[in-house]
Amino acid sequence: MVDEAMTSNNKKQLATIKEVTNMKKKVLATAVLTAALAFGTAVPAFAESFSNNSADTKVSIFTDTSNISATLPLNLTVGAPANGGAFTGPTDGTYKIVNNSAFDIKVEEVVATQTTDAASKWGLSSDNQATASAPSDGKIATLQMKIATTDDTTGWSVVTNNSFKPATGWTVAAGASNNELAIALSGTMSKASSTAQNSADKAVEAVKLTYKVSAA
Repeated sequence: MVDEAMTSNNKKQLATIKEVTNMKKKVLATAVLTAALAFGTAVPAFAESFSNNSADTKVSIFTDTSNISATLPLNLTVGAPANGGAFTGPTDGTYKIVNNSAFDIKVEEVVATQTTDAASKWGLSSDNQATASAPSDGKIATLQMKIATTDDTTGWSVVTNNSFKPATGWTVAAGASNNELAIALSGTMSKASSTAQNSADKAVEAVKLTYKVSAA
């Protein structure tokens, strides 16, 4: 009888231990799942207790400017005097940024770069080259180039390994009209060497200008 009672009690104790163990496993599984959900949430929300049946939620917003839409001429060919002197880009407003966005945009930065081939053919300088001699290092010529707008006539002298961050005068309005920003390109060129090209269809790339825009 004692053995049977002890056995019965042991069985009950074992059953109780198993139930507790199973409960611990369930609690652990729930905790792991909760942690996984918490870590998988992009923006965690921290709970606030209600006080007098009232609680606050602070909502923060960031703006997405991935829908900026604007165009800029892919290529621009400019003629310069072989004997050296001043040159200008298109004067009819064809070199321009057109804003197709629903909001105003602005030019944040302009970066000038040269490919290895372009750098081997053209020199860039911030100094006037109108009366300069032809380069003696095998390059076609040395260019002093400037970009500007109607509202920023000072503009920027294009030099590689450098950038221009305009403060004002480079905003492009949105809308069906007045949504264009004409860019004036001008400069001077030294006398050209014997390797100069003499027609537009033989134009040689000199520099690439990268315009970075953002919402105004």
